[in-house]
Amino acid sequence: MSGPVFVDTNVFVYQSDASGPEKQARADDRCALLWRLRSGRVSVQALLELYATLTRKLKAGIDPSEAREIVGESLRGDRFRSISASSGEHGHWSSAIPCVGGIP
Repeated sequence: MSGPVFVDTNVFVYQSDASGPEKQARADDRCALLWRLRSGRVSVQALLELYATLTRKLKAGIDPSEAREIVGESLRGDRFRSISASSGEHGHWSSAIPCVGGIP
């Protein structure tokens, strides 16, 4: 795997949804690899969708405080940093996609 990889909402949902243990294990493994390689990327929209899905759409709905903790986990440490549009490295719209694991 080379270069940045966008992680969509469903991957984070699979990590949190115990009703699908195979998907959960694959999502955990993939995210662990991306965090270790510092190549995972996530948008603010994906994080907002994650919260909404965890609290409203899952059959076993997650408590809002636990959902905030799950979303917040993506924002801790060096996992999450905004891409600057002024850097010239990324286009205007790409600047709306913060990154998980830093900028390569």
